[in-house]
Amino acid sequence: MKNIDLIKNSVRELKKMRDDDESAHSFEDELRGSVLKDIASGKYSKKECQEFAREVLKTSKIDFARWCA
Repeated sequence: MKNIDLIKNSVRELKKMRDDDESAHSFEDELRGSVLKDIASGKYSKKECQEFAREVLKTSKIDFARWCA
């Protein structure tokens, strides 16, 4: 179960990881997947879901290489 503070903390953690592309990319994928599952669960209001999505999408602006082997 998520709340906006947990998501914000995760985004901050990701920023700290940006020098390790592989770890950062994996962390970003896990975070986004987790938030999507929570949004899809129906446990949160529309406002909360929008807030969660806006926050997790900020990870796109963090500079690190995103690639898959």
